[in-house]
Amino acid sequence: MRYGFVGVCGLWAWSFLASAQDPPIPVIECEGKATVFAAPTFAEFWMHSVVEKDTIIESMNETITFETRLREALAARSLAPNDIEFRAAAVPDVNHPEVTAAARLRFHMSNFASVETGPQQFAALCDKLADLAEASGFLIEGPFFTMQNPDTLIRSAVAKATEQAYPTAEAVAAALKTGIYAVSAVNVVEVSWDQAEEVRGIQPTLRQVSCTVRVRVVYEVASAP
Repeated sequence: MRYGFVGVCGLWAWSFLASAQDPPIPVIECEGKATVFAAPTFAEFWMHSVVEKDTIIESMNETITFETRLREALAARSLAPNDIEFRAAAVPDVNHPEVTAAARLRFHMSNFASVETGPQQFAALCDKLADLAEASGFLIEGPFFTMQNPDTLIRSAVAKATEQAYPTAEAVAAALKTGIYAVSAVNVVEVSWDQAEEVRGIQPTLRQVSCTVRVRVVYEVASAP
């Protein structure tokens, strides 16, 4: 895992927190933004079956064979996803005899970890899945690169963004001849995936996903003299 910082504090304010019983507490608010990078855990592909016959029941009768046909096609091509999740058949519109179904195929990226052969192996996987979809009459989407525990990456990005907010808050406090003594609140303003501003080109990649977080930090400060 590595980190990148996209900008620093973009907002500060001098305001007060107060209640009916306590005197006002002066605060400074600053924004921080940071990007955290990590290797993806999975590559996911979606297979879609869209069947339209003369009647809905005819379309449904073919759709219910989707799971069997997909598993057989995968086996015929020696493709073994680490996980397959099938979605139930759906009738999008009663006025049209169309029935849909879908499956998510998940492949662990450790299968493609080799620097020498990993990219070629992954490309071969994509070719096989595209061929399967075309031969079977399915629609395919992907790859989508995902994390097993995305919350871990989000928490790391929040921590780094919070660190980025502090220098400007400290400078504002110094200008006001006061000092920061506590963090009152950290509010997550925005979380985005694979939108790192410092990265050019397609995001994510076989080797990297990113999580960018923007936070607003409220610092309690000593009252100005």
